[in-house]
Amino acid sequence: MTKLLDFPNGRLQSDFLLNETDKGFKTVLNEHPEIKTLWERRHLYPETLTINGVNPVLHVMIEGIIENQLQDQTGVQEIYAKLQKEENLTPHAARACIANVFLQDFFHSFIRA
Repeated sequence: MTKLLDFPNGRLQSDFLLNETDKGFKTVLNEHPEIKTLWERRHLYPETLTINGVNPVLHVMIEGIIENQLQDQTGVQEIYAKLQKEENLTPHAARACIANVFLQDFFHSFIRA
């Protein structure tokens, strides 16, 4: 079975999919030093890395997309602030909630296509 973002050799080709100068990605990666180490050693893994069923690099990539939106889009900033204030979420948890909604819409766009 082919996994999302896997190529024929079974390894996530993150260099192909991600520009390492992406500001949002770098911000989130710096918040996760344990994943930063995995990112730096990604060339050593023979296949896609998963921890508890989650690809940690993909997790950071998705949160990086949301971080970029937080810098550029007022609507996302408002939701982010509201989640922190009204739901008492940490900044990381609020960003993760937004990422969850993004992923649902992202995957539904593939189903409809």
